[in-house]
Formats: sequence, C-alpha cells, structure tokens
Amino acid sequence: MPRRFNNKPVDDLQTNGRGMIMTSPKSGDDPFVVVTEKALRQIERRLKTRFRAYFRPGERLRLSVEDEQDFVYAQLSMQLPGGTFRLDLEAAMIVQDQDDHFVKATTSRGRLLGAIEFLADRLEEYFRSQRRIRFHIDWRLYPFEAATVRFRGRQRHPELEEQATDLLEQQDEEPSS
Repeated sequence: MPRRFNNKPVDDLQTNGRGMIMTSPKSGDDPFVVVTEKALRQIERRLKTRFRAYFRPGERLRLSVEDEQDFVYAQLSMQLPGGTFRLDLEAAMIVQDQDDHFVKATTSRGRLLGAIEFLADRLEEYFRSQRRIRFHIDWRLYPFEAATVRFRGRQRHPELEEQATDLLEQQDEEPSS
C-alpha cells in the first residue's frame, strides 16, 4: 500500500540515489532513505492546493526536510516576496522521544510524512485563527497520533528586523554627549 499524504498517494518517495534530497543509513530499514526533489515538490503542490484559499497574493510556501539516523525534521516556510513577512514552522520526530513500539512499527519515511502532516495541521490552525495564533520559538513536545513531535514556530518580518538593526547601528555610531 503506497504512503499517503492529504489522502493522496505519495509514490515518489524512493530508495535509490537519483535526485535525492537526503540519505542516511538506518539499522533495520532500507540501506538509504531517499526523498527526491520531485517528491518534495509534489507534497508542496498538495499543501498549496489545500491552503490556496488562505494565501495572500504573492505568498510562497516551501518545504524542506532532513533525515538522520535518530531523527527526522521538516520545515514549512511561508513568505511574501520582498521580505515583508515570513512564517517558519519546524517539526522533528526524535527516536528518543518515541515509544519503542512506535519506532519499531514505523519507518523513517513514515515518521517524516507524519512530521509534515503535523506541520500542515499547525498551518491550518494558523489560517483558521485569522493568522492570530502565535507559536513558541523554543522546541515544545506535542502528542500527535501515536508519536511525540517537537515543534516550534516563528513569525518574522525580515524587512522590519533589518530596519531595526540599521537604526540600532546608527545609534551606536553617534557620539554621546
């Protein structure tokens, strides 16, 4: 049975070295777990379709992932061109946080898709709250289905942050009387 994301099959998750995003040896798993660029873009397209009604003109969504022997990590970033707004949502499933039965019953690929689905749920909460929900900037543990997910989120305004830094630097340069 193929893996599913947003109730659609995700069959581009492959275990070969072509077009890979990340690899890592797993004990008891496939020798290498590979997520292709094509698979990530497919998941991104599905997320964009799912949340299309909530996006502001020009807003972009980007998904990045990482897979290591003892954790999987996913980051969902949404931003406006020009650096006026950026939302970063990050989720990690760390083996030490999980029940042994859960780790044995799942693959890295399944845990990675779970982390992505967790982020999609947080993004949906954000949109449904009219973008008023605020996230913790430090890692917090959240139960999700049969797993424990570490999550943090951050809403930024890079253009304003840059202006504030410039202003502070100007104040530091001014001689005091």
